[in-house]
Amino acid sequence: MDESAVQGIIDHLAGMRMTRRNPTLAEVAATAVFLASDHAGGITGTFVNATGGMVSV
Repeated sequence: MDESAVQGIIDHLAGMRMTRRNPTLAEVAATAVFLASDHAGGITGTFVNATGGMVSV
């Protein structure tokens, strides 16, 4: 797969997101830190996808 095909996939995924852009690694990390903190105590019965769209198999 060439570089333009990979970029096309990345752009397509960005277009599917609510923010219309891909999250940065720092944003994904900040979300994970928040969810692990005491400040997230009020979040119950909720699914939070904090993968940034990346899944390792």
